[in-house]
Amino acid sequence: MVEKLVKFDFEIAQNVARDFEAYQQADSAKLCDALLALSDPSISYSLAGNSNTPKKLLRELQNHKDPYVAGEARRRLEG
Repeated sequence: MVEKLVKFDFEIAQNVARDFEAYQQADSAKLCDALLALSDPSISYSLAGNSNTPKKLLRELQNHKDPYVAGEARRRLEG
């Protein structure tokens, strides 16, 4: 259900990206994929800034076309 909600509302998607691990009944990997599929840099930035985003995903995000997303992913990988 959460995966469907993020497709309909930009603000919900950002909030979910900041705290996707709180949605325990949702598959985290699928939820992250759904968020990335939205192609909105602000949602990807929120995902990159989440302290629980897997390193594998951060490595992908460090090559993002948006420099702010890429920079945040690099910062999280270094930190």
